[in-house]
Amino acid sequence: MPFPLYIDEDTSDHRLTAALRAAGFDCLSTIDAGRLGSSDDDQLAFSTASGRVILSANRKDFMRLHQQWMAAGKSHTGIVLLIEQRTNVGTTLARIEILQRARELPEMVNAILFLSATLAP
Repeated sequence: MPFPLYIDEDTSDHRLTAALRAAGFDCLSTIDAGRLGSSDDDQLAFSTASGRVILSANRKDFMRLHQQWMAAGKSHTGIVLLIEQRTNVGTTLARIEILQRARELPEMVNAILFLSATLAP
């Protein structure tokens, strides 16, 4: 069963969100949630409280947050980081579909994964 996604504002592309929804994925963007401008820590806390895996292109900050949360004994529902921020929507969608088939939500807890070209079909 696909895990729900929370799309960070660094990744918020209406076309990506629309494509994910059209493919049947449960996704919520920072725009939908009215959370534009919230700190990355707050975004991760929101995604965790909502039971959603966060999708972001902000690799540096979310890698740091993951390390901080793990060191503090805090748990999150998972972080997926885009390697290439400007990848076309179809390629990103295909990579997310592959990841969704490979993992379920319990396997995403406290995971930090990189959505790279190696996941391309």
